[in-house]
Amino acid sequence: MGGVARRVYWDSCIWLALLNKVPGRFHELQSIWRAAERGEVEILTSAWSLAEVVRAKAEGTSKPLDEAQEAKLDALFLNSFVTVRPVDMMVSVKARRLLRTHPECRKSIDGAHLATALLMNADEMHTYDLKDLLHLEGKCDRADGQHLTICKPAAIQHEFGFDVAARGAALADTPRALPTVAE
Repeated sequence: MGGVARRVYWDSCIWLALLNKVPGRFHELQSIWRAAERGEVEILTSAWSLAEVVRAKAEGTSKPLDEAQEAKLDALFLNSFVTVRPVDMMVSVKARRLLRTHPECRKSIDGAHLATALLMNADEMHTYDLKDLLHLEGKCDRADGQHLTICKPAAIQHEFGFDVAARGAALADTPRALPTVAE
């Protein structure tokens, strides 16, 4: 890719899809993870994501992460290509204002995720949240005045040069830096 890495914000549902290897989502996220390993992407997230990602899928149900799974999750957030921003006063005030100006975004935590992405000047915010976030595409500007693209990760995979049709068996492997959290 060369130059500056693309900055993508992942909300909690993205982390859960990656960790739980959700069919139809995992391979796209794994491709983005690998692009981040190569320095082509910087993954941004809120410290709140660490608190929100508390359950692992286990045979059709979900259960709280055990200590080993929690340690693997923590390791994901410690990668050099993952930037975690604390939920501070600036994020909280921005979230409150976003919730006031966009009442269709009903959850304060989604407001906090959106505020964090805007304040971090993310190029894209990746989410699967149809009710509170995806419909805000085209309605929010970053701190630097540029437009924030809010989309599902699959909507931009072609920009990273991913060939989903040819992903084959090679993508079935877990990325080196991606520990398996839920088996």
